[in-house]
Order: sequence, then C-alpha cells, then structure tokens
Amino acid sequence: MPRPRSTARGRREVEGRSDCFGRSPFLPVYIEELRRAVAPRTFRYFATPHFRGWYAKALQDKVNAAVRFTVWSIRDAQVVGSTSYFYMAEDARVEIGSTWYADRVRGTAVNPETKLLLLANAFDAGYHNVVFRTCSMRHTPPTRSD
Repeated sequence: MPRPRSTARGRREVEGRSDCFGRSPFLPVYIEELRRAVAPRTFRYFATPHFRGWYAKALQDKVNAAVRFTVWSIRDAQVVGSTSYFYMAEDARVEIGSTWYADRVRGTAVNPETKLLLLANAFDAGYHNVVFRTCSMRHTPPTRSD
C-alpha cells in the first residue's frame, strides 16, 4: 500500500491500491460529480436526509475541524462517494464517519479499502485514538421474526 503524503496532522492525500482513493481537502468543484453519485435513499440515515443538506453541512464542517474526502473509482474516474475525519483533537483523537457511497459500489472493496487508508493515514499522522462514528438516529429498530 502506498504511504500517504504528509501535509499536516490528518490532512493528507491518500491513494488506494486498486479501486479508490480519497482526495483531501473536500472541494466544492466536485459538487456535480457527488450529486450524480447519490441515489434517492443515500441519506436516509443521515441527520440531513438529502444531498442539499449534506452538502451545506460539508461546507460548514470545513470550518469546524472536519476533513472530508471525495472517493473516486480509479477504474472509471467517477466519484463514488465521500467519507470524513471529524473532531481532530489536540489529544491525538480523530473520528471517521459521514460515509456514503453510490449504489453501484456498496458491498464492494471500496469502503473497507477507504477505511483502511484513513486508519493508516490517521496513525501515520500521529493520532493515537481513532473512532468510527456511526449514527443510528434514523435506523429502524430491528424486529424479531418468529
């Protein structure tokens, strides 16, 4: 796996070895590519359940110590989603979350590879505590089948 290129703690370009890579920082120039990757139900579990709200929050989060990555498919040079670092604290703690992908890459190697790259990048940058942030506020509770 290629080593991330350092630009500052947590703010690096990370490149995948087979199918995807993240590009940091999150750039508004990719808005149309990101919008094309979104399916109608992509944000159903997010606090902002539509692209417009997610994108507005993404731009705001740039100011609030979050680093967003646009995830690309190297094979076809298409944007396939986004993931982020949050709460990049001085005590060497960082959270990974706000991840979404286009339907066509869900269940593929894209998410595990992206997460592996983000973990390696965070530890290489000096973070000692990396947390995966998941949000269940919109998930429906599991039901028991008899």
